[in-house]
Amino acid sequence: MSETPGSREGRDLSRPPEGQSGRAAWMLLSIALLTRIVVFAEDSHRVDPRYCVPDSHSYILTAESFSGQEEPPDDARKPAWGRVPGYPALLALLFLARIASPQHLHGAVLVQCLVGALVVVAAARLSRALPGHRGGLAVGLLLALEPSAIGYSNLVLSEILYALALLLGFLAWKRHLLRQDNNSLLWLAAALGCLPLIRPIGLYFPLAVVPLMVWTRWRRSGALRGTVLFLLVAMLPAAAWSWRNFVAMGSFALHSTGPWAQAIFARDVEVRVGSSAYSPAGDFKKPWEPFFGQDQALTSAETMKIQGDYFRRVVSAHPLAAARQFVTNGVLLMGVPDSSLARVLLENPPTVPGGSVRKRILWVGDLGSLGLLITLGMATSLGGLAAIPWLLANWRRWDATTQRLLAFAVVTVVYHMVFSSFVGGQGERYRVPIIPFLALLFTSGLDLLVRGRKSEVGAQSTNQQSPTPRG
Repeated sequence: MSETPGSREGRDLSRPPEGQSGRAAWMLLSIALLTRIVVFAEDSHRVDPRYCVPDSHSYILTAESFSGQEEPPDDARKPAWGRVPGYPALLALLFLARIASPQHLHGAVLVQCLVGALVVVAAARLSRALPGHRGGLAVGLLLALEPSAIGYSNLVLSEILYALALLLGFLAWKRHLLRQDNNSLLWLAAALGCLPLIRPIGLYFPLAVVPLMVWTRWRRSGALRGTVLFLLVAMLPAAAWSWRNFVAMGSFALHSTGPWAQAIFARDVEVRVGSSAYSPAGDFKKPWEPFFGQDQALTSAETMKIQGDYFRRVVSAHPLAAARQFVTNGVLLMGVPDSSLARVLLENPPTVPGGSVRKRILWVGDLGSLGLLITLGMATSLGGLAAIPWLLANWRRWDATTQRLLAFAVVTVVYHMVFSSFVGGQGERYRVPIIPFLALLFTSGLDLLVRGRKSEVGAQSTNQQSPTPRG
């Protein structure tokens, strides 16, 4: 009996023996943890370790408020905006367990290195769910050495935890496809519902998954009921936190950084067109500047309303310029080399140029041997992006389950690229959570390409060896 392409792919994706799989997972965990611990050891020996960037302090302040059972206060001792609770809650637990403290963050960074190593292992084990890939070793080794994954594992920021949460969401999606029951549906909804509590960008991700849910449950009994149940459960955590914000600060916004990022985007658009739509009276801060509103004694709700109105006014007045700025941010998001590892490792790292992919690529040449690792990171992100059309072009080769798994990975990358492109100047940071998915897609597409060429060579060899029919 002849085999269909789908059946061949299913055979290639069969699991390795349990012992072999377990040994590979432990090996990858060891390598990934070692690379992160080496960077941690180098940094921790400094008098002033570089665990923190400006945003780190707001996470630490929120974590302190959680461990002390108080709201983060502002200068007037009133409740002020803190970070969404996911990552600060992890820090607060470490503070309460005396593994770390706000003044001594070594333990927190070590735990985050472990979380980063778990991201590597999780991605490697999930790699066999995607088409065109025979094992997770390549994915695991690639992520174990990927510079931004190493660098951000050593920074007090939420990106690595969010990356692990995304992979757990992918695992829940895979489980739901295999079981198709209400329990797996609820687990999936809960996994995706936790995302915006770690980073606000995950707020609308369950909505992006709804078309996949409809596709999966199409023409099945209870399809509409299941989709509605998924949405209700997935949006519940964000709704609960928004209600908490309304009670404490009078705004349903998930976090105040959203309107601020919109104001920064609008300002970039105005710089592009050479105009200004905002002229405040007096010498007050502008909507795109840090601490806007505090010098005018504005409430949080008033501050965010002004920033949101400013964004909408600028974008409606200059839609083409806004579109160009959006595309520029997207190119920078995927096209700039990572600088976090150089900033942590090098004693006197070269100044990082901003706003230009070309200048950033030239900057890599000043890093010496570290530039090779940075180049590997760029190959991973750009290769993963380039693999998407190639994998979609071979869509019909796989069965329905594999297609839905591939679709989830692609939607994850595209969703986060789109929403991150509204934020300028931090492209490499916003790329970090989807690096595991880009690595999955890159190795998957590369393996498919190599196997396709081998099949063509094998077919040509067979044809050449076949006897020529006599007339």
